[in-house]
Amino acid sequence: MESATEDFQKYINARDRKGKLLFSEAEEWFLEESSDSLFSFESICEVLKLQPHHLRKGLLRWKEAHRNPFVSA
Repeated sequence: MESATEDFQKYINARDRKGKLLFSEAEEWFLEESSDSLFSFESICEVLKLQPHHLRKGLLRWKEAHRNPFVSA
């Protein structure tokens, strides 16, 4: 979870392929709701007794606040 959060925040406005990929993979991991994987976001939240819905909501708010409108997708 720590690595995904770091990639999500660090590469939000990445311009290079690697940075865009790392951001995209982190975002997909956070948003996946139907994975049965032991290492899925929801499974980790369950172990840590965190509410995935609230964390997702906060991450998406953070994304909107930090997205640079001058960087092309």
